[in-house]
Amino acid sequence: RKSGKPFQTALKNMKKLCRRLGLGLMTVRMKDDLVEVHCDPGPFQPRKIKAKKTRLLREFARRTGDPNVGGSARDGAMMTAYRQDAQACAVYLFEHGASKGAEIAKATGVTVATRLMRDNHYGWFEPIERGVYGLTETGAVAVEAMDGAEVLRP
Repeated sequence: RKSGKPFQTALKNMKKLCRRLGLGLMTVRMKDDLVEVHCDPGPFQPRKIKAKKTRLLREFARRTGDPNVGGSARDGAMMTAYRQDAQACAVYLFEHGASKGAEIAKATGVTVATRLMRDNHYGWFEPIERGVYGLTETGAVAVEAMDGAEVLRP
């Protein structure tokens, strides 16, 4: 067994690898026949990150259908639950004209419709008066470009 920073770094990496493979790791110092056990063999159990898991499960629960193409890179527009909500609001405004956020929320089932239109991340919505939103030209073009399958909200 060696000492020094390069060995300690290599040992740390070897321990990680052995833990992931379910193997044990022992080192032997030949000078005085010292045997040191660094990790025991056993099944790998990754750490659970509760916040990440909760956020991911919430996102998938909010999504409708599976509009993303498998294996697609993030270079195109990924269909998220937020985007689906924005599309539902845009379609409602396209069909019914300028409306109150509460009315849109009730009709589309998007509980955060007012906030979504206020934040306007896609540039689809414009405030007409207090609490009333309409669709911009960009929004109208986006709604016309959507397939019927893309918007699956009630």
